[in-house]
Amino acid sequence: DIERYEKLIEDYSKVLWDNHFQILLLKCYLASALTGKVTLDQIKQKVKLNQEFLDVFSTVDPGCTKWRAKHLYEISQTKLFLADMQHATQEITKEEFLKTLKGCISDLGECTSILRYEAEGTKEFYIRRRAMQSLAQAKDI
Repeated sequence: DIERYEKLIEDYSKVLWDNHFQILLLKCYLASALTGKVTLDQIKQKVKLNQEFLDVFSTVDPGCTKWRAKHLYEISQTKLFLADMQHATQEITKEEFLKTLKGCISDLGECTSILRYEAEGTKEFYIRRRAMQSLAQAKDI
């Protein structure tokens, strides 16, 4: 799937703008496909792709939306994992790690706030629950 999405993005990027809806959807799908055994570069790519999607769609569809909360959660989880790995290998400093941690705490707080009224049993309810757990763990650090 990863190679397929990369090829589609490459092909369509020749005829569509970088911020075109179809390109952004392909990038979102590619980010979702980057799971399991992935390299550090692929993890960085996942963060970049999700952040790009969030940045563009936040302009087009501003406000407290479910898709925004889901992406904030996904980006925060990936950034926390990446920062932990990079800090453990001394690829980033303690200050850079703490800066990332503070940003993720803010984003997870926004995510839980957006999803606070979701009904039990929905996907969004469970995302909120996981975001609250991650938020509590991040604050403990």
